Amino acid sequence: MFYKYLKIVSFTAISLTPIVLTYFLKKRYIMLMEQSQPPDSGNYEIIFTTIDHRNCKQHLYKKIACSESCSYNYLVTIVRFFESAKHSISLCMCISTFNEVHDALIRAHDRGVVVRFISDVEMLNITATKKERLRSAGISIKVQPDKSKILHHKFCLVDENYPDEAKLFFGSLNLTCQALTSNWDITVFTTNYETISRFREEFDYLWYSFNFL
Repeated sequence: MFYKYLKIVSFTAISLTPIVLTYFLKKRYIMLMEQSQPPDSGNYEIIFTTIDHRNCKQHLYKKIACSESCSYNYLVTIVRFFESAKHSISLCMCISTFNEVHDALIRAHDRGVVVRFISDVEMLNITATKKERLRSAGISIKVQPDKSKILHHKFCLVDENYPDEAKLFFGSLNLTCQALTSNWDITVFTTNYETISRFREEFDYLWYSFNFL
């Protein structure tokens, strides 16, 4: 009887071994995968604008949003992005004409934030850019030296030298009324520091390559 019982136990143990082994191997695999995951890579938020926003042009002037996706709300989001800066703003923008944006840059400069602005040389020919007002306020502006070329970038870094505070937006959106109400455009906001570092390198390269306005 004892040998019969031992035989049953042995058979059961042998039968369960693959199941138990598989369980522990799977558990070990999951643990290793979790340990190999990169640290928090930051968040991303995306704004899309389309020609469907054309009716929102009046809301930009009246400063009243018609909905959550109103162009005026998008402008407020961008202005708040500038207002969040504690140390620096590095703006690289083909064309910027919004008074709200320029006011935010001047306020940031006045509270001690280092503001650098790179733009296309076409700013020289557009009155709405208020370039002289920005320069008079003490904001440094640079443009590309070759007037036959276009600086087409649209991105902005805030506090880029402080990993815990750094943020970035980039995309196809110019800071103009037309871009927010009459074009198909995209703007991506992120705190991913790897992406921020790459944009910071590009901004610094352009800054030391271009001329003061």
